[in-house]
Amino acid sequence: INMSFGGPGQNAATRAAIEEAVAAGVIVVASAGNEGDESASPPPNFPGSYADVFAVAATDINNERAPYSSFYPQVEVAAPGGDGRFDLNGDGFADAVVGGVGRLNNAGTDFEPRYALYQGTSMASPHVAAGFALMKSIFPDLTSDQARQLLEEGLLTTDIAAPGRDSDTGYGLISF
Repeated sequence: INMSFGGPGQNAATRAAIEEAVAAGVIVVASAGNEGDESASPPPNFPGSYADVFAVAATDINNERAPYSSFYPQVEVAAPGGDGRFDLNGDGFADAVVGGVGRLNNAGTDFEPRYALYQGTSMASPHVAAGFALMKSIFPDLTSDQARQLLEEGLLTTDIAAPGRDSDTGYGLISF
């Protein structure tokens, strides 16, 4: 499950749903939040800060923590989240992540799909959730604890910040 939402407060119903999902063998991933450039020490974001959820920070095109990405001790991994302020690779597009979106027209009868450039930990966390989903397609009995152990052993990441686990990028950039 990917959860690209959150905030500073805990919610009992969300917590119970996560516990039920994990008990059923689901790996739960959440965005870390986008308060990194607003505070020298952003508060933990929930649901990402729950112990059985993988909190995902965002990286920029240089594989560094994106300036907006929240960082705190519960962050376990990082993934591309983009930084739309720049075009550092010179391709004519902002260094953001392409996302598919859709909407109903004003009459509510026709679905209009489109793609756009976005940035944020909500763009990063689906990368991690998709990787875990692929792993579970091959190893259906893979548990959250086993996935966490693989992260801790450095088997799913490339360390990109301070050596070892850090609050900026967790165990590093996801590398399935």
